[in-house]
Amino acid sequence: MKSSRSRLEGPARQNLLRLMNDRLRSADKWVVAARALDVGANDWSVDQVQAMRAAVLALRDHVLDDLAAQSLADDAYTRSAMRAAADSLRLTFDLLSGDTRLDPAEYPAEVVLGMDLFKLPGVRVEEATGRVIPPELTAESIVESTERSWLDVIDSHRVAERFDLAAHLLGLSEMRLLPPGPNGHEELTDESVHLAVGEAARHTVAALEGKRRVLEDSLRRTRVNGVFKEEEERDFEHRLQAPALTTKSDLASARQRLDGLSEELERAHATATAKLRARLMEIPGLRTEDVARVTPLLDDGDLLTAEELISHLSNGESIPDTRYGDHPLNAFFPSVPDALPHGITEELIRAVRDRERFQNLDALDFSTMSQEFTDQAANGLSGWREMALRRGVRRTEGLSEENLLMPALRLIGYRSLRKPQRDRQRSTTPEHRFLDLQEVRYTGEALVPSFGSALRGRLRVMLAWGQPTPEALMARVQQDPSQESLLVAYFGTLSAHARTSLAALSVGRRPMVVLDDAALAYLAARGNQLLDPAMRVLLPFSAVNPYVSEKRGRVAEEMFFGRLEELGSVQNPVGNQVVFGGRGLGKSALLKEAGRKFTAQAPTAHISMALSLDSTYNGTSAQSSAVWNLIGRRLLEEGALPLPKRVRADATLTYDNVLTGIRAWLKADNSRRMLIMLDEADGFFESDSPRFTETRRLRDLSSETNDGVKIVFAGLHSVQRYATLAANNPFSHLSQHPTVIGPLQPQDAANLLLKPLAALGYQFLEPQLVHRILGHCSYQPFLLQMFAHRLVQTMHAKRREAKSGPLHFIARDDVERVQSDKDLQRSITAAFHDTLRLDSRYNMIANVVAHHAHHHGIDARMTHAELRDECTYWWAEGFRDLDPDQFRAYLTEMEGLGVLAPDPDYRGWHLRSANALSMIGTLEDVDAQLENTSSRQVTERLTALETRHKSAKSHSHCPLTAAQIADILPGRQVSGSEPGRRNLARVVLGSPATGVNRVTTALREIAETTGWKMPHVARRADFERELVGGEPGMSRLVVSDLTVKSPGEQSCLISPELATTRLPDGPGVTRSAVVVAGLEQLTLWASLLSDEQTSGVGVVPLRRFTRHGLRTWSLDQNSFTSEAALQRVAETTGGWPLLIDQLSEQVSRGDSEGAALKSVRSRLESIEGAADFLAQVGLVPETFRWSAFTAVLEFMTEQGLPFEDLGAAASAAGLDPGPEAVDAIRILRALQVFDVDTTGLHSPEPVLLSCWSRVTGS
Repeated sequence: MKSSRSRLEGPARQNLLRLMNDRLRSADKWVVAARALDVGANDWSVDQVQAMRAAVLALRDHVLDDLAAQSLADDAYTRSAMRAAADSLRLTFDLLSGDTRLDPAEYPAEVVLGMDLFKLPGVRVEEATGRVIPPELTAESIVESTERSWLDVIDSHRVAERFDLAAHLLGLSEMRLLPPGPNGHEELTDESVHLAVGEAARHTVAALEGKRRVLEDSLRRTRVNGVFKEEEERDFEHRLQAPALTTKSDLASARQRLDGLSEELERAHATATAKLRARLMEIPGLRTEDVARVTPLLDDGDLLTAEELISHLSNGESIPDTRYGDHPLNAFFPSVPDALPHGITEELIRAVRDRERFQNLDALDFSTMSQEFTDQAANGLSGWREMALRRGVRRTEGLSEENLLMPALRLIGYRSLRKPQRDRQRSTTPEHRFLDLQEVRYTGEALVPSFGSALRGRLRVMLAWGQPTPEALMARVQQDPSQESLLVAYFGTLSAHARTSLAALSVGRRPMVVLDDAALAYLAARGNQLLDPAMRVLLPFSAVNPYVSEKRGRVAEEMFFGRLEELGSVQNPVGNQVVFGGRGLGKSALLKEAGRKFTAQAPTAHISMALSLDSTYNGTSAQSSAVWNLIGRRLLEEGALPLPKRVRADATLTYDNVLTGIRAWLKADNSRRMLIMLDEADGFFESDSPRFTETRRLRDLSSETNDGVKIVFAGLHSVQRYATLAANNPFSHLSQHPTVIGPLQPQDAANLLLKPLAALGYQFLEPQLVHRILGHCSYQPFLLQMFAHRLVQTMHAKRREAKSGPLHFIARDDVERVQSDKDLQRSITAAFHDTLRLDSRYNMIANVVAHHAHHHGIDARMTHAELRDECTYWWAEGFRDLDPDQFRAYLTEMEGLGVLAPDPDYRGWHLRSANALSMIGTLEDVDAQLENTSSRQVTERLTALETRHKSAKSHSHCPLTAAQIADILPGRQVSGSEPGRRNLARVVLGSPATGVNRVTTALREIAETTGWKMPHVARRADFERELVGGEPGMSRLVVSDLTVKSPGEQSCLISPELATTRLPDGPGVTRSAVVVAGLEQLTLWASLLSDEQTSGVGVVPLRRFTRHGLRTWSLDQNSFTSEAALQRVAETTGGWPLLIDQLSEQVSRGDSEGAALKSVRSRLESIEGAADFLAQVGLVPETFRWSAFTAVLEFMTEQGLPFEDLGAAASAAGLDPGPEAVDAIRILRALQVFDVDTTGLHSPEPVLLSCWSRVTGS
């Protein structure tokens, strides 16, 4: 403390000064107020106010009496108003007389104006303004409510869940702003009132939050089932989250909104269900059992699975059978372990020898066994028992596993060609011993790779004596650090409890099965010495996971399901030689399985090999001839290529070396055969084009060796495109029936799930769960493998926790747990997008269809024209230069890849399933993909697509390109999801300048060389008859050439309709119908090229030669092969087929290249020749085409004009500015009079323009 003499300094001094200032400020205010009163006392207005006050108070009694009289009126509103006025005036008179004073805390305006309204039930408060809105009530109800106490009002709001009002009133009460009720001021601050309101509010909030969670779960299921479109789902979710669920909010309104949303969700679900029921019943030929399979899914609300099955039925596919047979475990466990507590006894062996039923058990019934099997079973069990009876350290002395153990192992399907090898290093105690069985073979099916193909001829065995507990047994197993599959020979019987414990302990360990006395005895009676019954009994107590977890994982033969037709085709010497499909759809697995089966047919005489060419040809400049060195080196490794001494061991092997060596190897043994499969062949084909020299040699290898060698090509979409070019020479005999590897057939996909899981002891509790997984994985084998791998892991973990079994059931929760796994979702989605990324156009088409599905529903179809227009709108550069037939080829490719599916009549396209839509992404994802142009890259057209078949009878080339021929004459595509060859309808449009007059002749020549039958059609009656005729399996081409017959306008329009509607009735009977229309059928052109064209007919316009097409033409001619010469050909002919044929004719006569070009050029430089050429193109004076072209040239710029401006220009020629002008431009485009660049600008073709100028003088 400071002394009294000390001076205050620092903070203490400042605090004292601040305190004094506060006190002085209050005193100053008092002085100011007092002075004001003195001034007011002398104010002249004080007397006047006093006089007015006295005058008003004199009227007090008279006014109040009048109001009292008025308050007795009959009208309730009048009575209430008068009473309120009297109360107000009475208070005013009391204030003027000084008899009372107002409370210093003045009521807010909203309290004064609307406080009594809070007593009304159903009152609302505007959130924005705070204005109190009363409900529509009668006057009597309003009057009665004024008599209610505030305590009663708050309780009624609590019951009505109007906690916003209750909290507001309690808040006013705490601030003493609540007006007095009928009984005066009420005390609402009692804790019990607050507790009652708060407890009720919290209870209601919890209930409504639970209701909202239920709705969120329902919305998720609705999202999965595709009930809502994307915008509807977002709007619903926003409205679902909008109500505020707090203890001081209007929970009554929130409940009402949630109830409304629940009803809306139910209505939407009911509507979607009704649509699916209608789709189901509209399927032609629907069977009763199919309805019975789908209806429970609709009843249970599993619309996604139901939609998947309905799609299968609509596409003519069957619903997979998911029923289970009786599992062997039901007969074995626990009855057999319980019956053999002492293991294999003499009594049991005697029953075997006497072929009797042991202990009256069906599972141990030996009475039906043959004598040979009986003897083998008795010997095997006796040897096993002899080993089991050995004791202590002498257990292994003089032990002959070959004589005692191997007969027992033969009872479960294993045998070895060599003596068992003891691992003395790991066999350190007399209680166990490790053995290695070499050159192991097995009879029957292993069911899982771990105990089948993955053994690679070597099986690890552990002999276990002393009947250790499951824990002790696992400890002994761990003494062996190897992670190879292990067979434990357990001498004794594992009780039912011990086996269950062993199943739980084995989770996370190496692949292991335990063969004990009980299992051996059961398999001796019921196993037929096959491995598959043994595995079905032993695997449920192991922790084997047979599924691969990665896309690139090797698929073992045990996990290869289906594709039997494809396998047979690859192995057959005269079967398909081209296999194609998307990434991960099973091409490589198919080749490996085909090779294995081919070799297994004759192990000493058959050789198969699968060579991957991607590392050689992808991203390299390797020559196509390098393929022979690859083949030769592999054959040398197999010892199947004898080489002459003059060829050095390190020399690069050539075609001649390989052919000579193969012939020598085949000649040594007439039974020898080779199957050579070239995988990832896309780069090889690119390298070998356009001459395809090595492709021809590979193709001819079969004929060169008398079918001793078969070559199979496999790859992605490039191989698919090459393979479908039926008229292209190297492929004409390779690819008439290319093999498409798409999604698995539904039953094969179901088997991939059901059979391995059942072998492990896992069965689905509900059949629809199988369909749900199949749809989720789009029936693609590698996606099913990844999903099932996670499912097995989940079930193993569940088994370890449950410690029950051995049969375990896969419930809905288990499937949903795997399905919601984020890593798996990313893996499945990434794998699906790998297919779309094969070609940027694939990705665009898929996203356009997905965009349509999001807005219009998954079952909404897009026509060919609609889809092409939408794709062009989003990515003009990628689709503008694709003709309808080229675009149609893309759709067919995506059908083969399992992304798109057509309507049965091929008039519309849609995504294959709702799961495909979910894998493509949400509406935001789709919009982002459509808007993103940076990642798009125009895929360069394959040179082979532009090749044209050279006639064997003349100098001319086919007016149709190889791609167009493939569209008209499609090969039957063998695929898990492809029904085979189908009925097609095409209309070929062209002029003499593009070769329309030679179409029929060219098609007949190609049909003859590719195995198609083309009947003669002279009249319309012939055409109608042939459209519905034919035999199953026959490739038929029906052509109606209108240019020859020149029928009337109506007949022209009927022909395409006949081609699409008159279909063969017989099963398996199909045909490809073609209508050829020239310049005399322009009415038909206009109808087919218009936007309103919705028929299932495909338009194939004849085209000029492209630069790629000219290059392949020059190679066929063996002239004009240099780039400079090719440029002169393009400048002279413009690629017009008419002029190209004239050039070919000149060359065939022996003219030089220069002379041939000069001849064609001279003809066009004359007015007569130019006019004739224009007429051949279709530009004839005094026709709408001539007028439209004239008008277009008047508006033409150096850069060119877009399509819309061409239509505007044509209208200047007097054509209707609407459809008539647009039709004229479309016909001119189909006549090939324009060059179109990548930006969509149209310019007149230079050769044509030169002739035009010469004729018109412009």
